[in-house]
Amino acid sequence: MDTSLTPEERVAAIGERVGRAGVSTATGKALMVATGTWWIGLVGGVATHWLASNGRAKRAQLNQLEAMLGTLKSVDQREQRLLPKLVV
Repeated sequence: MDTSLTPEERVAAIGERVGRAGVSTATGKALMVATGTWWIGLVGGVATHWLASNGRAKRAQLNQLEAMLGTLKSVDQREQRLLPKLVV
């Protein structure tokens, strides 16, 4: 656990992890009941947890890229405004 986080951020991180674990467990149990085999439930639960974590990481990367794109657009607009003044 990151000690630089505020207590509210720590609780939010713990809640997020518990939520992912709960969904993964429920998926695994549902698969186990539906198929009648324990190992399919295990594989399904682990796969669900992995997909949720992987999707979250990709979403964070997408948000960072969108923020960078917004910054680049604002820099480009500023340059477009200043360029005619410099040419004259």
